[in-house]
Amino acid sequence: MHHLIRVKSTDEFVQAFAEAECAWLGFPLYTDAMPGIVKHFIDALEPLAGRKNNPPLGFLVQSGFPEGLHSRYVERYLEKLAARLGSPTWGRLSKVTARVCA
Repeated sequence: MHHLIRVKSTDEFVQAFAEAECAWLGFPLYTDAMPGIVKHFIDALEPLAGRKNNPPLGFLVQSGFPEGLHSRYVERYLEKLAARLGSPTWGRLSKVTARVCA
């Protein structure tokens, strides 16, 4: 498990991705967008695009919105990301946390 907050280790994370048997990328969804730190990592994967033997890729996206509509755009982006990388996709798990006030 790697924590992307360690930005100075991005090259290490990219190398770990390149050598992995499988990879899961999990992050919170902030108002229809992923955190910048996640985008930074995704951008760093660009040299691996289309490389043979990229690991299968799955996504875990958590949002606090009561409806799933906010997740649709990032879900489409993640599907395209896996295709660009040439990574088989294991799909995505989007967790919606609804808050009810009494």
